Amino acid sequence: MDFGGRPPPPMDDTYFPSLLKKDIWSQIENNTINFPADIRGWLKKLTDEKDLIDNYSLEKQPAINQWFAETDFVIRTLRCVNLPELVEHYEDQLTAQKIYLEKIDHRSGILKYLIERLEMAVAEEENKIDKQVDIEKEETTIK
Repeated sequence: MDFGGRPPPPMDDTYFPSLLKKDIWSQIENNTINFPADIRGWLKKLTDEKDLIDNYSLEKQPAINQWFAETDFVIRTLRCVNLPELVEHYEDQLTAQKIYLEKIDHRSGILKYLIERLEMAVAEEENKIDKQVDIEKEETTIK
């Protein structure tokens, strides 16, 4: 039944413009990726994905909030006229949307954590290189 409202926002990854595919997310969530093999490459990929999620959230959040408000209003109206089947249908949509938004928030948190770890690893790597250069300079100065 259509009440002239908007369709629900995407509730799965089919419509989400992710740079990382499902298998990569699975590896990230299971902690099976060898990040040290390409720290800078992974740092760029994860940073780009985090930026994409943040931009998507900023862009879509007003429409999602509007949809939540409209759907909540429809549910309350349907309860008033005693149409429990339709109430259940819209409540299921609300629940699915909330679960998907929690998944996006969870992924954002994972990305933030991994980006911080990789940035620290890059800084440590650069620090080691700087120390090695300093040692080599001292050795040539001593000679």
